Amino acid sequence: MSGTRPGAGILVPATFLHRGRLPAVRSGWQGGGFTARAVRVTGPVSEQRLCAAVREVHAALPALGVGLFEVDGRPGLRRDGELALRRHDVSGAEPAAREGRCVGLLLADRDRQPDPVREPLARFHVVRLDPGDLVLGLVGHELVLDERALYLVLGAVMEALRGRFRRDAYRDFTELGDFHPLDPAAAESRRRWWSRWFTAYPMPPAPGPAGSERAVRRMVVPADEWRALGDAGGAVRDHGSLGVAALVAWWLRRRAGRPDSAAFSTVLDLREYFDLGPMVGPLTDRIVFRIEEPGTAAPSFRAVLRAAQVGLIRAATHYLPYPELVELGARLGRLRSPRTAALWDAHVHLCRHPSATGRSRGEEPLGIGVEHFGEAELLGVGARPGPDGWDGTNLDLRIGALAGGDMALVLDANRRQPGYSADELLDGLRRAMSTAAADPDAPLETT
Repeated sequence: MSGTRPGAGILVPATFLHRGRLPAVRSGWQGGGFTARAVRVTGPVSEQRLCAAVREVHAALPALGVGLFEVDGRPGLRRDGELALRRHDVSGAEPAAREGRCVGLLLADRDRQPDPVREPLARFHVVRLDPGDLVLGLVGHELVLDERALYLVLGAVMEALRGRFRRDAYRDFTELGDFHPLDPAAAESRRRWWSRWFTAYPMPPAPGPAGSERAVRRMVVPADEWRALGDAGGAVRDHGSLGVAALVAWWLRRRAGRPDSAAFSTVLDLREYFDLGPMVGPLTDRIVFRIEEPGTAAPSFRAVLRAAQVGLIRAATHYLPYPELVELGARLGRLRSPRTAALWDAHVHLCRHPSATGRSRGEEPLGIGVEHFGEAELLGVGARPGPDGWDGTNLDLRIGALAGGDMALVLDANRRQPGYSADELLDGLRRAMSTAAADPDAPLETT
């Protein structure tokens, strides 16, 4: 079913983030393009009522009606007003198979690599598991919705379902058409800083694999272990995922024989960085940071975590939009296009404040229960484009919250990367996390 709202066809000014991403979208830019998230709604809620809540939110948030178009081969954005809402019923399947069927529907839509010019960039799914059990899924393209925005939109629909949705509580990225975070002087100063960062490498790294072949592995970190990783951060608390990045760097250096593995990419939420508030849209950018080797032969977890904190703070302080950073590195001869991630072939998605997953029933006067659905299964990066669209990222580690405070780690690793496997890395991380959680000041194993 679909609907059209006033203003269809209106051009949308591209933000500074879009101006860097749009030229590469058609060639399959790193990240797969689409991301999926879902919530489960239990209780006395009909499909019609849930679909009405989706329509209310879609009509209120312009980002959900933005589409991609091309003129003479040049891409742009416009508000087409179309609502993509699909309804599915898996209640006829065996009870044990229904959740898997639902996850499969969402992953199939995420991974099918549709033409973004011809299909909506935000697509809703309502899936019936049984009469009192519905799933609301949202598949969004990085041009209009980042992962934080997916959660914001799903939360807005839940508010509309309860009759509490307030349009003025959500800002929209279409307000940022003329916004650029850096004036020319600041941008030039940061380019000079990153130039020194790049030239710290005497020469470009050796060529890596010629392409990417994905292996997906998952690991659950118990809640108490995760809290211990975050608590070790001192003043920078509640950041176990940064501890994961630190341990990945340590493992690659000490166990995989890669002493130069010091740089990572991650996601910087510009809502917090520039105090933009709960804005719906593509408001995250990729940022690169270096984790220096601690000056001891057998460092503790606290030492490698401190090195990660220093590297991330330095990089965030000198933030430069990612496409400009890549352009600078290529101009300096430190990056080999199209494998631009050669200096930071590991990507760890930091998750400082994971979205809550607990049920709300019991606190809800309408008797409605809401929780995340299929979080671990949907955390991966999705289907990769062909070799020409692969940017050299060999490790992509995503982190998300599960019910009860446990955390899911989802690793997309390139099987063609020589020297180690995804299973070896996760096994090393599991043992290192146990050591770090028991005593963050104890030396990490090096054998």
